[in-house]
Parts: sequence; structure tokens; C-alpha cells
Amino acid sequence: MAALDRARIKLLMHPARFRILQALAGERLTTGALDERLPDVPTSSLYRHLRVLHEAGFIDVVETRPARGVAEKVYALTAAPRLGPAAASAMNAGDHLQLFTTFILSLYRDFAGYLARADRAGLAFGSEMMGYTETPLYASPAEMRGVVSALNQALLPLARRGPGPGRQRYRLATVLFPEQLPDEREGQGDT
Repeated sequence: MAALDRARIKLLMHPARFRILQALAGERLTTGALDERLPDVPTSSLYRHLRVLHEAGFIDVVETRPARGVAEKVYALTAAPRLGPAAASAMNAGDHLQLFTTFILSLYRDFAGYLARADRAGLAFGSEMMGYTETPLYASPAEMRGVVSALNQALLPLARRGPGPGRQRYRLATVLFPEQLPDEREGQGDT
């Protein structure tokens, strides 16, 4: 997949496209399955967004299956889109805020849906692997790079696995940013 440039990042800022990519993370889904997972996205819009994502190289058609007399496409991510340093530096503050808002709203929608389903099922909250927290960490930039590297080493094997016996899909969302800018930290002893 080509690097994320500003034009490709703009494509991700659309909430429906962002949610399609989230739904396809680690899975291969037909248009019908995507339609079921995203019931608030009109089917005609879903097809249009799939075409845009395919043309931009975010997704591929990995299979076609016969379904009701037509060939139904099965989609998969070409690679998980990651906002690396080069792409992040090409964005302005407004771009970051718009993409972050899309991320948070998508997370909110999915978490609200989980809570509603769990409530209807009479599930005791906390009985599943569910939670949220915020933890301030005091570390140098080098120490934080080590933390991020260790987290990646622990999580990537799980992220690369697909569905299987005894496995269910979990969402782990992370947001990491320093609370102070470099010039605001001067004299505080960090390097």
C-alpha cells in the first residue's frame, strides 16, 4: 500500500469510510456482511465508499462468491492504515483534529452499541474484558519509545491473527500525546 499522503488521509476523515476500514481490520467481509455491521450506512453509500477505498488502495477484492445469482465481492484491507511520522507531519492541526474527531466518534458509536447490546442481554458490566482509563506517565521521550515498542511487540501477534476457535474480537484504542510542548518542559529535567 502506498504511504499515507494528505489526499489519502482526507479520504479517511469520512466517518463511513473510517468505520468500513475498522470493520475490515483482520477480517474478510462481503458487502452484505459490511451492510449488516454498518446498518446506519445506506447500502448505496456503502458501495460508493467501497469503490473509493478500493481505488485509493486501502482495500482489495480478495474473492468473489456466488450469492443470489450474482458474484458478491469479499473485501480485505491491503494493510492497516497507520499514521506514521511522515504523514502526521504533513497534516496541519485542523487535519489532526478532524481525523481524531472521526476516530473518537467511531469509537463512541461502537462502545455505545456494545453497552446497549450488553444491557439488553442483562450482562453485568465488568464481567467482560471491558474498561477504560487514563493514566499519566512520567517518562523521557526515549523511555516512551521503549514503551510503545514493547506494546507493539505484545500486541502485533494478536492483531495479525484472524478469527478462530475460542477467540473473539476486542477493540483496543490508544491515544498518546505529551501534555507539554518541548519549550514548556525546559528546566524540568527531561531529555
